[in-house]
Amino acid sequence: MNMYYTMNGSFPIQELKNLKNLIFLDISGNNFDGTLSFKELSNLKNLKTLDVSYNQFNSSLSAAGRVPNGAQFGTFDENNYRGNPGLCGEPIHKSCKSDEAPQTPPPSADVEEEDEGGIDMVWFYWSFSGAYVTILLVLAAILRINRHWRMLWFYYVDVCIYSISIWVCRN
Repeated sequence: MNMYYTMNGSFPIQELKNLKNLIFLDISGNNFDGTLSFKELSNLKNLKTLDVSYNQFNSSLSAAGRVPNGAQFGTFDENNYRGNPGLCGEPIHKSCKSDEAPQTPPPSADVEEEDEGGIDMVWFYWSFSGAYVTILLVLAAILRINRHWRMLWFYYVDVCIYSISIWVCRN
């Protein structure tokens, strides 16, 4: 049975320790905050899928909040922890040392950062406008070339206008 909830606040990690047969844990996008204790999660030996992305989890400089790289956590990649600026550890390529500045990729002029899961709205507007203009030009060309289709088109437009005016007058 799948249940989907959106929550916020602190994640009740202590309650998970009794769920030994838990296989999937997806708490992404819930705006949870606080320290995520991977020590508690490591007791879930059957855990195959873990997604804690897009929350506000942080890690204390102790091992409790550090993203581990061993056991079942070795199968999870960086995407499972994305959107939690406070987490650190080897799987997310961010050092847990407090004196070290966070690693950021060097800016590149040729490479645009990819917007994950979204649509580039500029390209969407350009392609939509191009398709709209193309359809209008093809329709105008067809109606200009073929007299029978032009007469049929204006007949259907007239029928639609008449039907709408009758419907409006009745209401």
